[in-house]
Amino acid sequence: MKKQNVFVKYKSIYQFHRSYGLFYTLNRMIQIFRQLDMFDLKLKVNTRTIKYGKFANNDYMGYSPVYTSVCKEMIRLSHDYWLSGVRYSNYDMKTVFVDLGGGLGKPAILAYETNKFDYVFSVDIDSDLVSECQKNFKKVSKRGNKLQALVANVEDSTLQILFNKINDLIGGGVYAFRFQ
Repeated sequence: MKKQNVFVKYKSIYQFHRSYGLFYTLNRMIQIFRQLDMFDLKLKVNTRTIKYGKFANNDYMGYSPVYTSVCKEMIRLSHDYWLSGVRYSNYDMKTVFVDLGGGLGKPAILAYETNKFDYVFSVDIDSDLVSECQKNFKKVSKRGNKLQALVANVEDSTLQILFNKINDLIGGGVYAFRFQ
């Protein structure tokens, strides 16, 4: 995977938006920096590389980085679901966040940083993305195996096989899963 040149990226953003005026264009560039690049710079990770093509199935979308604010809202909703529906039935159950199509792991890193989940997994079909994701996880992980990246294709195997694999990794006892 090849990292995108930041200068080229912002030049492209400027050229794309310049017809809307200077203030709009600058605001757009600042938003993109805050939502994509600032996260990576702060944590010294790489979740902003874009990857297209060379997937097991040509119908699969390429990988593009996700906005930080979108990830945070997704994580908040996942945790609220657990609190409202599951937590009150068994206080001893483990909370597990699984991001299917996790790419370079930004949602998983943000979920991990909330300390609201006992285990966080990022699952992707592309082994190159998972390899880079594991490097990112090594930079931020402070709690053993609580943050992991897995290669899996949920089309070739059932979600139950993936569930069993994750259940084995965390030592069993999982009663509730929230797949994103």
